Amino acid sequence: MSAAITNLSMDCALYPEDFAISKDRLIDYWIAEGFIEEVKNTQAKYDRGHIILNRLVNCCLLESAKYGRCVKMHDLIRDTVLWITSESRLFMVKSGVGLLEFPGEQAEWKENLEKVSLIGNFFEQIPSNMSPHCKILSTLWLLVADDLMRITECFFVHMHGLKVLNLSSSNIEVLPNSVSDLTNLRLLLL
Repeated sequence: MSAAITNLSMDCALYPEDFAISKDRLIDYWIAEGFIEEVKNTQAKYDRGHIILNRLVNCCLLESAKYGRCVKMHDLIRDTVLWITSESRLFMVKSGVGLLEFPGEQAEWKENLEKVSLIGNFFEQIPSNMSPHCKILSTLWLLVADDLMRITECFFVHMHGLKVLNLSSSNIEVLPNSVSDLTNLRLLLL
């Protein structure tokens, strides 16, 4: 199995345990992150994405779910992926763990982070002085069950590599101006 397929399956570990992942949404992420670029046509990119998903299912890295429209990652595979990524410190995955406070800047937000998932937590705001220095961060998911109301102005200042920003399921009414500095952003979900 190629390293590229393994890397693509790692995106599935960003979701909470037993989460039914929409195939099309996952392919949207892969296209935005630049994993599927060898074809020019959008339909061809989706076709390529479905071929990759089928390979991941056939290799037992993913399981089919919800009438074939979704996939999910087996708990053991997800735990293994998270263990591997915790060793490299490239991912911060705190999805579905019920955090009441935003992860602290010094302890958690390492400079070499590539992907952060904070799905399914309950913090209402990001601390006002929070400005993580994560220049190579490509993916940030802040889906926090309608509790997140506000993002501070300085939060995105040092995230120039951000390609995917998912703020869906939040109650944010106004985005900070620093979002306009995210020149590499390819997918913004509100």
